[in-house]
Amino acid sequence: MRTEVIPQKVSTDDGYANAKIRTKWLSAGVEIFSISGSKGKNMITEEEWESEEYKESRNNRSAVESMMFTIKHNFEFGVVMRRGIENVRAELLEKVIAYNFCRILEVKKQNRKRELQKVAA
Repeated sequence: MRTEVIPQKVSTDDGYANAKIRTKWLSAGVEIFSISGSKGKNMITEEEWESEEYKESRNNRSAVESMMFTIKHNFEFGVVMRRGIENVRAELLEKVIAYNFCRILEVKKQNRKRELQKVAA
């Protein structure tokens, strides 16, 4: 653990399905360690799999996947031109800020469109 920060929830896909790692993180204090897919489902009880916490964790992971795809492909998040850890962090932060700025503009555009539709109705 590089940062010594223990997350409350971890949600991953079957590619990371590993009972030892799951047990390690749960022992370290992670409350929910959800692995999507059949391998993950086989590691826990049916009751855990169907619990609201685990369902929410899987749903949140799906929502984040879309955002990460957009950042990686539209903002070249996986490619860095700078060297040195601080410079790389700065570059990645700039890309995330650019993504957030674009999302703000998109949400404003959608809200404006809804307002105009209400007025026209």
